[in-house]
Amino acid sequence: AKIETTPGTAISLSAADAAFNVYDLDIQQEIEKVPRETVGAFGGISSISGAYKGKLTFKTDWVWDGTSTEPLWADTFFPACGLVKSVNTYAPKAEAITATSDVKTLTMGFYNDGMYKQLKGCVGTFKIVCTTGKHVLIEWEFSGVWDTPTDVAMLAITYPTNAPCRYA
Repeated sequence: AKIETTPGTAISLSAADAAFNVYDLDIQQEIEKVPRETVGAFGGISSISGAYKGKLTFKTDWVWDGTSTEPLWADTFFPACGLVKSVNTYAPKAEAITATSDVKTLTMGFYNDGMYKQLKGCVGTFKIVCTTGKHVLIEWEFSGVWDTPTDVAMLAITYPTNAPCRYA
């Protein structure tokens, strides 16, 4: 996942952007079919595709490396959920998404069975799950514009090793 320079315009993803351990990842296309009526007769003609939408859901651990900076997952995902950072604190902000706004959109990619699937212009929501004695999870749901899947080689990434925070 990576913050887009121009909202809704896909940005190239590299191995450095694959810096999150995610679980239960699911990507679904939501392409609507628009029915069309026949003129001067009963029935209809072939439907056409409407909006090319998609939804991506996944979970991440609440991890932090103990430094004075926020975790990369927070700096990437929170701005696309309407939370804006100011002096190391995130706060909600309602504004139109533009190239200069603080609320951002993401390009998000997923490799599965030799296919690369991507959404662009992603915005989302999240839920923090705190179960006493267990690690803290964040459940994310992002919606965006579905791009056509491509057949590409998988990235060679370095997986993060920070331990998740425990809720007590």
